[in-house]
Amino acid sequence: MRIPEELQQIIDTTPALAGCYLVGGCVRDAIFGLPVSDFDIEVYDTDFDTLQAQLSKHGKASLVGRSFGTVKL
Repeated sequence: MRIPEELQQIIDTTPALAGCYLVGGCVRDAIFGLPVSDFDIEVYDTDFDTLQAQLSKHGKASLVGRSFGTVKL
């Protein structure tokens, strides 16, 4: 799977994403050779406030599901 350059740059320059993994539909679609339209990333070893603050440097980072641990960029 090819990760878009902009996403790779965000991953590379965001310390909270140091231990992140691609998950969900993007992985499934890549396995089946389908176009990938969005990327779900699982993040470890950080808290919401830190993640949201670091991601907000790259655009609007919204906490859309605190009970599920979801931040949308």
